[in-house]
Amino acid sequence: MQGRQRNYWAFLANPKVYNIEKAIREQEEDSWTVPRSDVRTGDRAIIWKAKGNDLHRGIVALVEILTDPIPAKARNGEYWVDQQKANKQIDRVQVRYLVPSILPLWEDQGDLSILKELSVARATGGTVFHVTPDQWDTIMELVGGWPGSAPEIASAESVIAEYAGKRRSGQGYAINADLRRAIEQYSMQQAKAFYEEQGWSVSDVSATHSYDLLCTSATGKELHVEVKGTTSDGAQILLTANELKHAQNFYPNVALFILARIQVDPAAPGKLKGGEIQIREPWDIREGMLSPIAFTYNLRG
Repeated sequence: MQGRQRNYWAFLANPKVYNIEKAIREQEEDSWTVPRSDVRTGDRAIIWKAKGNDLHRGIVALVEILTDPIPAKARNGEYWVDQQKANKQIDRVQVRYLVPSILPLWEDQGDLSILKELSVARATGGTVFHVTPDQWDTIMELVGGWPGSAPEIASAESVIAEYAGKRRSGQGYAINADLRRAIEQYSMQQAKAFYEEQGWSVSDVSATHSYDLLCTSATGKELHVEVKGTTSDGAQILLTANELKHAQNFYPNVALFILARIQVDPAAPGKLKGGEIQIREPWDIREGMLSPIAFTYNLRG
């Protein structure tokens, strides 16, 4: 990827030619036909299933491109309806399938106008179609971000890059402001309910303090809770300098509450559901690894 911007694609899967739904259930990696295209290692794609007997069409999987194109036979020939096409020496790339829990997204499922805007949705032939960076970001918002990534961090990096005069476009999923606020509010509600069920008296102090919830026990013990919500798996969270300092100074009377894998309703992105609770209590900041994403640089003289 060095020196080359990542491109985004839609791969068209015709169920009359290839049993894509069975393939993504049973295989982690596969090969994909990419004749006369610019698909390269490090690019990403969606798999668009065309209409079959079930009359549904839409996105059934995400794809990470693992190799540049080389002439080869199909890797998993058993999923091909036409074995002659499977055995044909033609440019193919190796891919890894990723299937977030919200998939599939069908074109006739609610108000998913982005699906109708994709060039693959209007295709009458071909197998590889361009997806614009803006279209890709919208799709990532619907599916909860690229699997394994933290969209909140991608958003922060995007804003920092813009303020630093290095505006990036289409380099990753960046969560929008309205959805970010909805996730914060939803996570706070879930965290407050969780600690109240544990017998704590809970106050929201996020507007005036460097943490979110003040939990007080019947004996007067205090627990300061930092609340984070994310559509990702929760392996990465974003901390401010004040949040970090507070966690260090008030240990062991601090806790980290993460609500991970929050599901976004594709028809109404502000409507959230689900989430997996992850607790660090007491929260020892030294148990994780800090990675800076920006610095303040003071010039001397």
